[in-house]
Amino acid sequence: MKTRFTITLYSLAFLMMGFSFSAGAQCLDWINPSPTSGWNDFNTSFGGAPVDEGMGCPFNEITAFQVWAAEAYGVDNFVAGTTYAFSMCNGPGAGSW
Repeated sequence: MKTRFTITLYSLAFLMMGFSFSAGAQCLDWINPSPTSGWNDFNTSFGGAPVDEGMGCPFNEITAFQVWAAEAYGVDNFVAGTTYAFSMCNGPGAGSW
């Protein structure tokens, strides 16, 4: 009886982990604003993603406005295989979410 309970408990734990993983899946749908009229500040201000031209990538930062958790920003010119880091911790309302 104790073995059956243990197996049931572990099975339930693995099932719950599966639900947890699916809830944390990456967001793949662009919701708002639209890709053609959306927030393109990095494209208009910096020409898209920074490029390492031998001296390291430039640090591009916009601090003139607040970024909201539900917003999407388009950035052109990413290079495949390159690692990019993003931070939204500076400027108005930094750390509010």
